[in-house]
Amino acid sequence: MAPRTRGRRVGDKRALTAEQETHIRQTICDKRPELLKMEFALWSRAAVKALIERDCQVTLHLRSVGKYLARWGFTPQKLAMLASVTHQGKARWMIIDGAFNHEKLIEFFEALVVAAGRKVFLILDNLGVHPCKPVKVWLAEHRDPMEVFYLPSYNLEERLNADLKRVIRRKVAARTKAKLRAATEEHMIAISHESVRVKAYFRNPHVKYAA
Repeated sequence: MAPRTRGRRVGDKRALTAEQETHIRQTICDKRPELLKMEFALWSRAAVKALIERDCQVTLHLRSVGKYLARWGFTPQKLAMLASVTHQGKARWMIIDGAFNHEKLIEFFEALVVAAGRKVFLILDNLGVHPCKPVKVWLAEHRDPMEVFYLPSYNLEERLNADLKRVIRRKVAARTKAKLRAATEEHMIAISHESVRVKAYFRNPHVKYAA
């Protein structure tokens, strides 16, 4: 059941009530947008904005949505993030609660295919789960929507991770999981709206093969 819409209290600068904030945060944590029958495959500021409008009947600017996302913290057992970038400057990501395994990777593959709306050519590093047998079986059965290439250790993901680590070191003094997640989400939301910054990853001599 969607939380009730209430007016803003006097002196309260937030558009959402505490109950609405809890509902939205929990929904983002528990499900991907497409599982909620939304027109998004992965979470982004636009997707969260649409969720708030649908469930809370409150319309926010994207900047306000970003502020809510930056302020909200979660307490997962383990924090992991899957992300992809393109030479057109697009970034998509999925934050995982719990262990990262081949099932989560395949879930991300499926979401990428839906989000792209066309065949996906994906470059992966050799992290243990990436070339594991279940993943290779899935890829063999889905050659039409996706093709994967495995590359040496220094790649585009390392560029994205290095960018993220610089921000985390600067912003997160007490490295609790909640603060790490909030900082990670804030950075990835910003990245997804800075195509020039993402395109710059491809100018590094080590990763020009993907441009």
